[in-house]
Amino acid sequence: MNNKKLVSRISNSINAINKDARVSKRYILEVATSKAIYLMAQKFRDKSLFREDNILTSIDCFELEQIDKYKCDIVEFKSCNYVMKSVKKVPELVYSRFGSSLKEVTNIDFSLDFRPTTPFKFRRDKRREGFGIDKFWYIKDNYLYLPESDVQRVSLLLYTPNEYEAVKTSACEDKKCLNPWDFEFKCSSKLMEVVIQETLKEITFKLQIPTDENPNMDENIKSKTTN
Repeated sequence: MNNKKLVSRISNSINAINKDARVSKRYILEVATSKAIYLMAQKFRDKSLFREDNILTSIDCFELEQIDKYKCDIVEFKSCNYVMKSVKKVPELVYSRFGSSLKEVTNIDFSLDFRPTTPFKFRRDKRREGFGIDKFWYIKDNYLYLPESDVQRVSLLLYTPNEYEAVKTSACEDKKCLNPWDFEFKCSSKLMEVVIQETLKEITFKLQIPTDENPNMDENIKSKTTN
């Protein structure tokens, strides 16, 4: 289901409750996205979610640039020969106690896999025999870092609630013809109905949309009638 169809379904449900209620499409999508983020974060402990191809977004050309290792604010990376930092921020991710929803980082021909790390793990791994065989990635302040690497472009496979914004971060994407409403609403099929119902519940509650007994009356007339 794309964003347009999702918003249309929720909007039609609101109109069925009250024909005079007016809710912007962007607000509906914003609420639905927040519901999806919350529910998906709860479910990421179940790794089977990553088997649902429809929830993942692929970015083929995510650019990085080499930074001065001595100016890098990650102390553990200052001793590296190279430190690469993404030009743009990583698309919005969902986090749980098992980590982020960034599933894969590879070079663009998929011949090299990067593994997630932390400053502590990286410092520990550097002392181990054979260090240098594996490659690592780390995210700080929503920027992607590749310590001990000079790779300038990577491919990302991730779950992000906003595929439209994610695709725009690609250096290889023609962004002129992108329409946010044509993109899929990224949510597990197991949770889609829950997201729709919870979105509808929050919007009707926050806007205090009553049941309209006379759909031909505007809000002012209904208020007078109630008084």
